Amino acid sequence: MDEIKISVGDKVTASINIESREYNGRWYTDVRAWKIQKDSGGGKGSDAPPPADDNFVPDNSGTDDLPF
Repeated sequence: MDEIKISVGDKVTASINIESREYNGRWYTDVRAWKIQKDSGGGKGSDAPPPADDNFVPDNSGTDDLPF
């Protein structure tokens, strides 16, 4: 397997699989990257932060009974 060196600010393209499953009435999501390529183009990306996700609402409902 080839290693690539990436740093904060580098632009990459990632191929991923996303899988969700339900356990005891709660949903868990796995995101697995199976291929990552460093984008060519020279130089670092912009220093701007990523856009905010206004639809995200944290679940503060109580205890975590994770199965793993």
